Amino acid sequence: MMVLVNASARNQRQPGYLKCGVLNPSEVLQGLEGYGNVVFIRHAEKASNDSLPPGGTDRSDVAISSSGMKDCQEWARLLPVRVDLILTSPTLRTIQTSQQIRAIHNRDCTIVEVPFPKFSGSHGRWNQLKLQLGWRELIRRWILNEIPLDGILPCREATQRFLTTVTRTISERKPSNTIVVTHDHVITILSSLFFGVPDPDVGYLCGFAIGYSDILKKIGE
Repeated sequence: MMVLVNASARNQRQPGYLKCGVLNPSEVLQGLEGYGNVVFIRHAEKASNDSLPPGGTDRSDVAISSSGMKDCQEWARLLPVRVDLILTSPTLRTIQTSQQIRAIHNRDCTIVEVPFPKFSGSHGRWNQLKLQLGWRELIRRWILNEIPLDGILPCREATQRFLTTVTRTISERKPSNTIVVTHDHVITILSSLFFGVPDPDVGYLCGFAIGYSDILKKIGE
């Protein structure tokens, strides 16, 4: 099962979603059943950079907003299957999203941090390209292997490493079902890999559901 999902009617109304086939979560999550499902979603709405701790400059420390917390809770209530494992990017907003979902859905759910690797060296070259090209263009070119790889892993290799870590953790933990909470660019990259559609406009709590066995097949290709 591979279906793009959207977290709210507000996201669905944004330009580009309907033409990309993104659906409301109630439509997609109602289709989930049984075991072995892996749901990849972007974190909930983040607060402004003003929410950084005093003196903080690291955007990984940006929290989710009060509206984002409510959205997490609403999304968690829609889940029709038991989730025993949440894998999350090691940023405050993804961790908080995971914690809010766990609090509503299953307090015994395990949360494990799983980063998406981009770098084989310094972050400097990546940040330079980000400023030069813009975030979305950088991701687009990375997917197409159109950027210099000075200290940056090829997109395909980074994705394979990430999915290998995801499937290995699932194999070790043996959950009924799993949620992976990550970032918009990761959802864009994965939607390109699984669906051939690199959706550049991923809203908060948007993503897709796929079978664990389908991920293993894709890694093996």
